[in-house]
Amino acid sequence: MDTLTSTITPKLASRIEKATASLLSVHLVEPQNGETFASPQEALERLQNWAFTQGFAVVIESSRPSYVRFQCIHYKKKT
Repeated sequence: MDTLTSTITPKLASRIEKATASLLSVHLVEPQNGETFASPQEALERLQNWAFTQGFAVVIESSRPSYVRFQCIHYKKKT
């Protein structure tokens, strides 16, 4: 049993597996440079879905009409 599943109940682990299985397959792959989205909300959903599968979350750090800056707790120092 890995560290993540050893700290949660079997019922919660099952719910996480079901939630992950319901995601678009493209959202399960690590984000790549050059991905484009129709809206900031679409980008956040894609990033948030991938982050969920990795055990962390993405937030909007700041936004203006011309851009949105996302940040995550795992890669904050790299991006």
